[in-house]
Amino acid sequence: MLERIREVGNERGQVVNVNTHVRERFKACVMFVHHVGHGDKDRERGAYALRGNADTRILVKSYKGGCSLHSMKIKDGAPFQPIAFEPSPVVIPGLQDSEGEPVTSLVMEPVEYIPPTEEKALPNQQAQALAVLHDMKAATGQEWQKKLVALKVIKGKSHKQIFQRIKKVLRDNELVDENCGVFSPAEQNSNADR
Repeated sequence: MLERIREVGNERGQVVNVNTHVRERFKACVMFVHHVGHGDKDRERGAYALRGNADTRILVKSYKGGCSLHSMKIKDGAPFQPIAFEPSPVVIPGLQDSEGEPVTSLVMEPVEYIPPTEEKALPNQQAQALAVLHDMKAATGQEWQKKLVALKVIKGKSHKQIFQRIKKVLRDNELVDENCGVFSPAEQNSNADR
């Protein structure tokens, strides 16, 4: 229905009016379920009227093993903190299938919400430099730089300055450790590859 509303703009107001009438007449909650946009995954597709006329907007985000609910708009109240759920099988009491086995269903059980970590991808040259150091296990700065030049990760006359910038970014992001001039992949980074 909302797809049709998106295509035929003049029907949006009619839907909002019907929604208001049903809500007031039956003292009921009217809920629309809609999908997110192509590019912006934090809002629904379509006209602003859909968002603007809603009293409450809740975004459902899926992740491996579950989903989470996020408060996007609460008209007359404070937004709630994100809530996470994971599926849990349950046996339906008193029901059996044709083979006499208990009938099961799946319910979403609340679990602790843990915000996702945002890992930004490294630029290609920095990622290659880190991969080379992983292969080397440990190296002095000079050995690492020579290897990067030999593999043509770093090219040109200014390879020393480029190496210094790469090394600084990787150290600042705690992706490499330096001990007495010897560089190695940071512990957390090494363990993540196992």
